[in-house]
Amino acid sequence: MRQVQDAAKLLARRYDQSSLRTAAHISMIANDKQQGLMYTQRVVQQHLLQNEWGQAYQFLEKNKEWQVRMGVGLCK
Repeated sequence: MRQVQDAAKLLARRYDQSSLRTAAHISMIANDKQQGLMYTQRVVQQHLLQNEWGQAYQFLEKNKEWQVRMGVGLCK
């Protein structure tokens, strides 16, 4: 379990979208929801700062739990 958390932290240090997404996913799979949500927030924040609204929407749409925990309600 510790190795999974360490892997997520290493990926998140790269601070690119792909690495942050992977860090968020593996953290949630490893049941480290607090860390996973932190990475999720960083992914969404980067997309929004770059005016990539569609990508932020697609990322959050994949996991309803992230929407609820971040206080986001996505409408189609």
